[in-house]
Amino acid sequence: MLIDTHVHLNADQYDKDLEDVIQRALDAGVDRMFVVGFDTKTIERAMQLIEDYDFIYAIIGWHPVDAIDFTDE
Repeated sequence: MLIDTHVHLNADQYDKDLEDVIQRALDAGVDRMFVVGFDTKTIERAMQLIEDYDFIYAIIGWHPVDAIDFTDE
């Protein structure tokens, strides 16, 4: 079993070919992926990915640089 513990599949650069990127990882033997969310946008995308794929998990938190954007909402 191969586990990638730090992926950024939620980054804008993968918007056009996300399915291909994920498939290449699976083809290479990666069984689990942990996508990192660190601000509002990447956390929302990470949460969507874990709903769409049962082998992707989210690690979320506010990076200190981005904490200025944090609200109670």
